Amino acid sequence: APAAATVGATPAAHAAVLADAFFPRRDDEDGGGGGGGAAPSGSPIDAVALAPRGTSLREQAATFTPFGRLAAVRGILTAASAAALVAPMPTRRRRTDAKIEDETHESWTLLYDGALPAVCDAMEKPRDSHYKFHASAALKASLQRASAIATAEVADATATASVVMSDKLSDRVLGILWANWEDPLSQTVKEVQAAFEHLLDVKSIFDRRRANANANANTKTPHDDAFLIAATRQLLNKGAHCKGRYVPLSVATRRLGARRLLAVAPELLAETLDAMRDDSVSCAAGTLVAALSAKLLEEMEEEEERAANGGGGDDDDGDGGGRRGGARDAPLERAAARRRGSARAREGSRRGETRREAATTAGRARREGGRSRRVVTTTTTTTTKGAGRRARTNDETKRDQQKKSQLAR
Repeated sequence: APAAATVGATPAAHAAVLADAFFPRRDDEDGGGGGGGAAPSGSPIDAVALAPRGTSLREQAATFTPFGRLAAVRGILTAASAAALVAPMPTRRRRTDAKIEDETHESWTLLYDGALPAVCDAMEKPRDSHYKFHASAALKASLQRASAIATAEVADATATASVVMSDKLSDRVLGILWANWEDPLSQTVKEVQAAFEHLLDVKSIFDRRRANANANANTKTPHDDAFLIAATRQLLNKGAHCKGRYVPLSVATRRLGARRLLAVAPELLAETLDAMRDDSVSCAAGTLVAALSAKLLEEMEEEEERAANGGGGDDDDGDGGGRRGGARDAPLERAAARRRGSARAREGSRRGETRREAATTAGRARREGGRSRRVVTTTTTTTTKGAGRRARTNDETKRDQQKKSQLAR
């Protein structure tokens, strides 16, 4: 449908055709999730493929099963152009206030107001595990496309910022991810984890853009990682017994930094180590411990490099990171330093063993080569002697035969 609808029309027209077919407008007090009005008359897909059959794309979409509708939405996310997905369309919302109906016009987009809410509905009301897996794959595709569009706008200095994902919608998506992080189907969990990464990409771009805009306007603004910090706090509130919080916290650690995460939750490492006593949690909790240790070691090495270059090591990012948390981080720093020294010692020992093994192998090869040469020489000598004896034997035999011939005559 998207490919056919893109013939000879603008991105806004493409979006209008698809919105009219798959997300028809609802005029109610809540505003609904409706699309941007009626499709353009004589749209290409209707004129070329469906009009001869006496039907339209909207009528055909109405006959889809829930699974077919989900598949169609995912197809839209894949095939529709970026301009069509975020093209703003006017929509009408009707509210009743003191028995007076009022109409307001707001911006509606195919991606954030049509496809993504529809996928969220499918995730919140799955028919079975197979349906949920495909819904999670569609959710990942939605957020991946949103991330790609936002990244392209940042890379293009001449591009104007399109509409952004609302906080209400991002909170809804985040709640769906938390609810399905421990799904029994491993394929669904993989899709959910990838969707979380894309959601963080989208919101970080939007938060950074908003922070820069407010900074230019001299307006007080939250940190440019506001959504990531809020999501991290939600995870920390789940408690150490919750297995599903550790993998997303590991993702947050790589993005937020070990110091900043420990500044938000100073007892996180101790709680995680204590939770590892539970066999059902130990593997996931170990993932967080490894991520924290690796990130902290990386940050310490960066500080040492800056100090060696005369740049200093004090970082103050406005959220409790840097040296302000040094007192709390001192035991971790010492432990990391000991681990780094042990690692270097082990590396030196391994290198020494490798050199010794190489020398032993070379000596063995030399000895084997000398032995082989001696064997070859001995074999050659023996062969030569044998040939000489055979030659002498043949000569003696000939002389005996000659003597016998003479005596016979």
